[in-house]
Amino acid sequence: MTRNRDPLNLKSLPPLEAPDGLWSDIESALDARSGSGSAPRRGWVPLAMAATVAALALSIALLRGTYGPVPASPDDGIDPLIRLQAVSSALESQLEDYRYGAVSASTADSVARLEQELAWLDVQIEQSPYDPVLWAERVALLGEINQRYIRSDWRSEMMLASY
Repeated sequence: MTRNRDPLNLKSLPPLEAPDGLWSDIESALDARSGSGSAPRRGWVPLAMAATVAALALSIALLRGTYGPVPASPDDGIDPLIRLQAVSSALESQLEDYRYGAVSASTADSVARLEQELAWLDVQIEQSPYDPVLWAERVALLGEINQRYIRSDWRSEMMLASY
């Protein structure tokens, strides 16, 4: 049985060339966008990265056991568990912006594995909802998933490649 490797006969189509001036038009559009400061929703990335680093530092400290109860700052009066839950919620909201976007196959594979780990961690949190170590692990895991999406953001790579 012979297998047809081109069932739609796509190899017989003529090669496509980009229209004249396409790349210069794209370059000028990107230059105009960067000059006007209207980069699409990128102002929160440094803030999110700072929150992720802070959450990772907290989770490492909790996992190592160097802290007993995590001291809250005297100014805010917020319980550390509530703070972890709030950071977790914010990272989950940020993750919703990425979940249905285009990513590379390797990123999709690694994110799928991290999502499985997150699901297992959520089961553990259901059994012990007031355990700050589990919540710190959840924050760290959500931060890692978000970072994977940020690093594989094809729009940023496309803009960098155009310079």
